[in-house]
Amino acid sequence: NSIYYDSHGNLYYNGRKTAIKDLASQFRTDGEYEIIYTLIYCDRNVSLSKLQEIKRELIKSQNYFVTYITQNNKNQLEGINVRLPHITESESILDLIPENNYEALICQITNDKILLNGKEISSNQLFQLLKDKISQKKNELNVKVYFDDKMNYERYVKELYNIRNAYYSVRREYSKIKFGDSDYELMDDSVSIKIRDLYPMRFFEINENDFKRIKYAP
Repeated sequence: NSIYYDSHGNLYYNGRKTAIKDLASQFRTDGEYEIIYTLIYCDRNVSLSKLQEIKRELIKSQNYFVTYITQNNKNQLEGINVRLPHITESESILDLIPENNYEALICQITNDKILLNGKEISSNQLFQLLKDKISQKKNELNVKVYFDDKMNYERYVKELYNIRNAYYSVRREYSKIKFGDSDYELMDDSVSIKIRDLYPMRFFEINENDFKRIKYAP
């Protein structure tokens, strides 16, 4: 399945123009495949709020696997695979996170700034700080990120990739040191699973209400 949303507010599902509110009724599933990814490409200036509407329709129709497509500086298409949360519109992602005493990093990202636990930092600093924390805390770290709905699609995917890449980078470095090969995903399942379990991606996208709930909690 593929979705394209252009800068004029037009949405195309598998090449046919449609409305966001009609997506859930049109999504196709195929019993032949256990996992089906929906490819999503938006013009770079499309607001995140529109992508969030699309994601809600995907979740509503139980299509949880998506690939965000962007263009790099060489006009080549690149994709990042994401699994959407199993959540209803009335639920909060915070309520689905098991209670624990793990260290929490709270990040707010807009079109022009990044705040980590209230301190403004750059994208490169966020990447390095996350790497350091993931290496130290391993599976005892919760990263909660609020992406401002007004930010554009290009910025959203760029920073999403930056955060996820911090986890992958730590895993690859550990794999190189421990097993002599950084390509842990291509190694035996027992090894790749062990590395993912040691450095799990405990990264949660939260919405504005969740962010305020955390920010103003007593």
